[in-house]
Amino acid sequence: VVIVYMCFSRQLVEQFMDGDADKALKAGIEFLHVVVPFYFIVSVKLACDGVLRGLGAMKQFMIGTFSDLFLRVGLAFLFSYFWGSIGIWCAWPVGWMAGAAISMLLYGVLMKRVG
Repeated sequence: VVIVYMCFSRQLVEQFMDGDADKALKAGIEFLHVVVPFYFIVSVKLACDGVLRGLGAMKQFMIGTFSDLFLRVGLAFLFSYFWGSIGIWCAWPVGWMAGAAISMLLYGVLMKRVG
């Protein structure tokens, strides 16, 4: 999937464009090139979150989820100051990685208490 996004990002973005919108097309392609390589991290985070929810550990799930969200928003403001719109998109993978790490850490703590 990542290879498809990386190789055919222009064609994928064009599917959602009307008329001549070169600037928007360029922004969409840049977004895909920044974010797509980190989709694996998102899948790890979603799996961790699913395990936490499945265990009924909603507090831990919410901590991981909101940490990811707040970090992405805060870093988007910070990174955009230095790198413009690319900085906003770079905040996403950083938030995903932090959220995945927090979810895994909370799962480990939970399993230590149970085990």
